[in-house]
Amino acid sequence: MKKALTLFFFVVHFSPFLIRAQEKEGSGRGRVSGEVFWDFYQHIDHELAAEKNENGFVLRRGTLTYDYRHNATFQTRIRLEADQTGAASGTRVLFFAKDAYLQWNNILGTGHCALFGISPTPSFQFSESVWGYRSLEKTILDHRGMVSSRDIGIDLKGPLLHGLHYWVKAGNNSIDGAKTSIRLYGTLSYTFGSGGIATFSSDWYKGEVKGGNGSLQKGDRFTAAFFVGFVAAERYATGIEVVARMYERAVPTTLTRLRDLRGQGLSLFGWASLAPTLRGVLRYDYFRPDLDLADSEIHYILCGLDYKPDDSVSVIPNIVLQDNGLASGSMVQARLTFHYTY
Repeated sequence: MKKALTLFFFVVHFSPFLIRAQEKEGSGRGRVSGEVFWDFYQHIDHELAAEKNENGFVLRRGTLTYDYRHNATFQTRIRLEADQTGAASGTRVLFFAKDAYLQWNNILGTGHCALFGISPTPSFQFSESVWGYRSLEKTILDHRGMVSSRDIGIDLKGPLLHGLHYWVKAGNNSIDGAKTSIRLYGTLSYTFGSGGIATFSSDWYKGEVKGGNGSLQKGDRFTAAFFVGFVAAERYATGIEVVARMYERAVPTTLTRLRDLRGQGLSLFGWASLAPTLRGVLRYDYFRPDLDLADSEIHYILCGLDYKPDDSVSVIPNIVLQDNGLASGSMVQARLTFHYTY
C-alpha cells in the first residue's frame, strides 16, 4: 500500500512536467486533472452500539486523471483512484484503475463515438452531473449498490433526434473480469429548454444465487431509472430520480426454492446559491430494497452548506440522517467535508 501511495503522489507531482515536455515535441496534447474529498466525521447516533460516538478522518476519494488527445478521431483516458472504503472499515486504503479506455470519435458519423475499456456506466452519469455533490454522496443507484459506476466493455453513444441522445454499453459486470456475466446497459437522454434534462435508463444481466442445498440457480436481473433535472448556471440545480429493480430467483426461501427480489426508490435533491461563495444543499432518498419484506424502508436525509473560497475548493459542513426500518435505531452523522479539484 505504501508503494502504491508513493507512486500516486509521485505521478501527481511530476505529470505536469512530463506533459509539458511531451507537448513541446508536438506528439499530441495531454492534460492532468483530479479531485480529492475527505471528511472529519462524528457519529451522533448509530443503530450499532459500537459505532456510537465514533469519530475520525476518512479519505473517501483521491483521483489522478490523464487525458490524451491523439487527434480529432482518437483520445484516451487513464484514471487512478485511492480511497478508504468507509469510516467503519478502519484505515484500509484501496488503489486501483478507475478508468482506462480509448475513445473513437465519429465512428458512425458526426457526434457518434465508441469507448473501449474500463469506462463509466450510463445509468446515472446524467443525474450525478445535475446533483453535483458526489463529494457528499453517490446518487441512489450507486449508493444502494444497484448499478456500479464502472464496467469494462464497449460503449456506443451519440445523437438521434433534436435534443435526444442514446448511450448503450455491453460490459463484463465486473472490472476484473472474474466470474462475470455480460451486462447490457442503455440510456436515452433528452435535453430541453434552458438547462433541462430527462433520462430513462435500464440494464440487464443474468445473475446466479446459491440455494440452501448448494445448487446454483440463475435468473434475470433488471434495473430501471427515470430522472428529470434542471440546472440554472450558478444559481440552482434540482432533480428527481425514480428507480426500480427486479431480480429473479434471488432470495432463498427453502433448500430448493428461491423467490424474486423486487425493490424501488426515490431521490429528491437540489442546491441553491445563497451568496457568491455559499450554497445550500439538500437531499432526501426513500429506498425499499425488498417489497416483500415488511418495514424494510430506508429514509435518508442529507443537508449541508457549501462554502467555496475558490472555484476549485469547497468546505462543506453537513449532516446525514438515515432511518432503517428493520434496524433498532437510526444513524446520525455530522461531517466536515473538504473537496478540491486540480
